[in-house]
Amino acid sequence: MVVQVEDGSSAAEAGLRAGDVILEIDQFPVKDVKDFGRKIESYKAGDTVLILAKRRGATVFLTLKVRD
Repeated sequence: MVVQVEDGSSAAEAGLRAGDVILEIDQFPVKDVKDFGRKIESYKAGDTVLILAKRRGATVFLTLKVRD
């Protein structure tokens, strides 16, 4: 679950919000925070990543631009 989103971050620009639960990154399931970190680290700066998240009972797709 997303606990906090920093203003001006790529997560904020993607539309992620506190309370969102990230389910997938580029169609690969995310099990926990460590799993999320490992998957995100496999991308390089400038890559765009598809995020599937659960928000208030609905699922949403967001695109996140990876930064350094």
